Amino acid sequence: MKLVMAFFEDFRGEPTILMDGDSEAFTLLAECLKHLESQDASPVNIHSLPFVLVLGEVQLTAYAVDREIGGPANE
Repeated sequence: MKLVMAFFEDFRGEPTILMDGDSEAFTLLAECLKHLESQDASPVNIHSLPFVLVLGEVQLTAYAVDREIGGPANE
């Protein structure tokens, strides 16, 4: 199981990071990110996870935040 990640400067007119993989790979990613629910959690370097295959020179780091940044609650 692999999660493939790539950066495109102009994907539908916007700079975009795309990820592709099977449900097992995305479940594993979710498990790796779950600890970010704690504000004092250390960042997760997604590009360095052993099941992530990076195409090109993209790096993606996830950080804990103290509130939701987007979604229906903020609309």
